[in-house]
Order: sequence, then structure tokens, then C-alpha cells
Amino acid sequence: MAPAIRMALVCSMVVPCVACDQATKVIASRVLESGPIHYFGGLVQFQLVLNTGAFLSLGAHLPESLRGVVFQGLVPLLLAIAVIVLMRTMAPSRTALIGGSLILGGGLGNFIDRTLHDGGVVDFVSIGFSSLRTGIFNVADVAIVVGVGLILWEQRKRPPSSEPAPAET
Repeated sequence: MAPAIRMALVCSMVVPCVACDQATKVIASRVLESGPIHYFGGLVQFQLVLNTGAFLSLGAHLPESLRGVVFQGLVPLLLAIAVIVLMRTMAPSRTALIGGSLILGGGLGNFIDRTLHDGGVVDFVSIGFSSLRTGIFNVADVAIVVGVGLILWEQRKRPPSSEPAPAET
């Protein structure tokens, strides 16, 4: 795939992903400031939370200075590496390219949030019933999970390498 086509495909996934993520966060912040909203008997809940951690609040209890280094220093580095990998991988499949683009878009959406909200990310959706519920998440989180799923699916489809394993000494 030509680099220009690859870049166009990546941008055609990343830009709408980030725009949708940021738009839903703005809407959720306005609509949910007065309290949570429940649909389908509580199966879907919209509740505004500012998450200072990563996925499912992992790392939220780290010291603030360490969270800043990890989420506002390391994440941009990982996003830059993701761009390089997406652009330089010799022959990625469309599925892998789309998966990588979704991961990049979701990561960028959450990074923008951290920049705008003093290190926090706006989360607002939870699915489940009774005490069996998902964590509270956002559109960027969905993009990341779907992107990882696509890449794992693509890896599962690839035939195993026919090269023999190196001999142990």
C-alpha cells in the first residue's frame, strides 16, 4: 500500500474517532452534570466521572507526579511510536491498519482530555445490571478496545511461521 494511501486511511479513521470522542464528552459533561441517566431498566447508565487513571481507573491511585509522567509524558511517546509503526510497517493488512488507527484515535482522544482536564479523562457510560457492570468508559476507550480486538483477530488469522525455532544451547 502506497504511503499516501496508508496515511489517508489512517487519517480517515483517526480524525472522526477523535472528533466523535471529544463531541460525546462535551455533550455528556453538559447533560450529565445534574446527575446520572438510566435506560433499559439500568442496563445502560450514563454517569459523569473524571477518571485520573487509565482504563478502568488503573493507576488512579498513583502519586500525582507519577501519573503526570505516565499519562502525559509516556502516552504521547507511545502515540508517536504508533504513528511510526503504522506508517513504516512493510505490508500491514487493512484490518491491522484500521485497528492501529482506532488505537491511535482513542489514545489521542483521551490524551487531549488529559490536557484539557488537568490530567483527567471524562468517562460517562456503564453497561450491566445489578452489581455486574462494566467500568465507566467513553468512546475513546471503545475505539481502543475495538482496535486491539481487530489486531488480535488479524494475528489469529495469520498462519504460523514455517521457520524452525532457534536451537537452545
